[in-house]
Amino acid sequence: MINNVSFKKKTFSSLFIFILLNIFILMSFISFIFIPNFLGVNNTASEHIRDQINHIENNLNEKRQIHDFLTQLSQNNNVEIILRNQNNEIIFDNTHHRTTFLSISELITIENEVFLLTVKNFEHISGGALLINFLLFQTFVLLILYIPFLFLSDVKVLTPISNIIKDIRDYKFGIKPSKRDVTKGMDINKIQNEFVDLVETIEDEKAKQTRIIASISHDIKTPLTTIMGYTDRLKTINLNKEDRKKYINKIYDKSLIMKEIIEGFDDYLSHNIDSELKTEITTTSKLLEEIKNNFSDDLKDKGIKLQINQNELVENIDVDVSKMQRVFSNIINNSVRHINKKGVITITLEKTDCDLIFKINDNGGGIKENIKEQIFEPLFTTDKSRTISGLGLSICKEIINMHNGSIRAYNEDQGLTIEFILPIYFEEDKL
Repeated sequence: MINNVSFKKKTFSSLFIFILLNIFILMSFISFIFIPNFLGVNNTASEHIRDQINHIENNLNEKRQIHDFLTQLSQNNNVEIILRNQNNEIIFDNTHHRTTFLSISELITIENEVFLLTVKNFEHISGGALLINFLLFQTFVLLILYIPFLFLSDVKVLTPISNIIKDIRDYKFGIKPSKRDVTKGMDINKIQNEFVDLVETIEDEKAKQTRIIASISHDIKTPLTTIMGYTDRLKTINLNKEDRKKYINKIYDKSLIMKEIIEGFDDYLSHNIDSELKTEITTTSKLLEEIKNNFSDDLKDKGIKLQINQNELVENIDVDVSKMQRVFSNIINNSVRHINKKGVITITLEKTDCDLIFKINDNGGGIKENIKEQIFEPLFTTDKSRTISGLGLSICKEIINMHNGSIRAYNEDQGLTIEFILPIYFEEDKL
């Protein structure tokens, strides 16, 4: 599984570091360049305004000079001036409602009368230049940080994604992808490797489907050829009653073999189509009683006895009943093929603290120790002439795994035992 958490964490960590680094550089610029320059401009402007106020106070001696003197002064020194008398009446005002950088007001005396003088500095050439420098610096910082980030994004993200897209397109034309190295922090290559694993699964499934089709063809072709041969004899040769009966029985036996092959394949198909569990709460006694009712008579006709030992255990179990019946059916049918008449199939139920153990034992010859794990693999069989029969136990394993259980096979004195374990259902499991 792809480590999505790790990939997301690294992505957000890189973005967070990028933002912190940018903030640190900007704060350094503001602390060591912008603020000192800003304060310097502010002090200069303040001194300039105070010089104008002192100049006005020292040189404006008569009221009749106010308008001409202040007009000329404001034009020459790039300032705006407002002069009010003691009644707060405006005597002079040449402001144009522009945004001012700095404004200072002081009381001055003209002909022994007190006035409120306000001088505004509306030009901020140095501050504007400083702002432009600030923006240029920020652009430079972003470029310096963005170029490595873009390069790393290309190496770490864009190129691997392009490779994945190429591999997907190539696979459409039969070119299989290959896994990539994830030991150098290339987490996105895990997506590539997941795709490779998916391709391998698809290829395995395709190979299995091909083997199944080949097996069906082989398994059906042999009895079908025999049936055609005996049918041809029945059509073209004058046979006595005894030979005719023998040939008909041969045809019937081969037909049963074909029926068994097709049923096994149908079982495989239905299991893959209906792979979703539809569980319900039932009891072990009810489940085993249904198994007994379904198989006792058929086994009796074959001369095989079915015994069920549940030691009076009645436990709740949460299972898909139809699929569990298929498990018992496949295991019992497998035993029937390997025991003779007067055989015995025994189903035993045992219990641990949390699990139920089902054991299905027959008194056949058992299996070789070196193949007991292989019997649950699809298409495996000890009969080399018939491979389709190997689907039954593999389906059992899949169903048991879907129920969070386990299954195994081993030999006992009385033949082969297939044992599977399922969890007991407790009421608190609902929570």
